[in-house]
Amino acid sequence: MARILSDGLDRFGPHEDVVRQVLAREGGAPLLISEALTTRERQILAELRTLRTVDEIAHDLLLSVNTVKTHMRGIYRKLDAKSRRQAINTAEQLGLI
Repeated sequence: MARILSDGLDRFGPHEDVVRQVLAREGGAPLLISEALTTRERQILAELRTLRTVDEIAHDLLLSVNTVKTHMRGIYRKLDAKSRRQAINTAEQLGLI
């Protein structure tokens, strides 16, 4: 798979960052999570640290509760976290927050 991705570099358009991260992981290099997180995900990640409720975060960011939850699922997936606390700890270790 790594060879196929390497051969196709610079042809993945908006997914180029993800391909480079997969290749970096294959080579044993650390995954560059900060590039994988969207601007909104980084914003919500910072809010998760405050331990405010999802409703409060949604209200302050002018988003629906479901949108915040969707972003949280994306954050958890990208940080390989199973909980809010684990996502915060991982983000702190990676220097994202």
